[in-house]
Amino acid sequence: MVTGSVVMVGSLLMTSVLPGRPFEAEYERRVSRAGGEEIERGTIAVDGQGRARTAVEMPGGQAIAAVWDPIKKAAWIVDSSSNRLLMDVPWPEESSTGATTSIVPAPTTVVPSTSQSLGTNSIEGLECDGTRTTIEAPGGRQTVERWISRDLGHVLLEVRSNDAERITFRMLSIRRGEPAPDLFQPTH
Repeated sequence: MVTGSVVMVGSLLMTSVLPGRPFEAEYERRVSRAGGEEIERGTIAVDGQGRARTAVEMPGGQAIAAVWDPIKKAAWIVDSSSNRLLMDVPWPEESSTGATTSIVPAPTTVVPSTSQSLGTNSIEGLECDGTRTTIEAPGGRQTVERWISRDLGHVLLEVRSNDAERITFRMLSIRRGEPAPDLFQPTH
């Protein structure tokens, strides 16, 4: 049985992917700093088997996608328009306890944090549970507000802020149902 896994491409938000909850969506990620604002837009697709695909247009115009397939225990970076394979991504190894190691390095320092519930909110027509976590790190305080859809088990809105920047990730135009199977099959 496939359990939830974590997906990330480029600067995309890491988030759990759960089988049996297929959808497609657009996303927007905004980074606001004193010097201005950067906006990244892309798409996310998750099928009923728990496979995920995140696509983004990179600086310079190349559109790439990351495909994460827990069934085949394989991950790829592909050209988003042709699905042409650009790079294989190593699959995380399982420990002796069956836990999967992350493809993202674990933090080396434990920092104090506090969390509080923000209650429920409707985002894109889906009921979400919100939490606010405040982290006291050596570089200063960071606040993370995260809204997770009860139906999809996926982050629909996250706002990270500190003294230097505010990063907002938001899912838009969410369409429930199975995405096209070829989205998850790179061509060689």
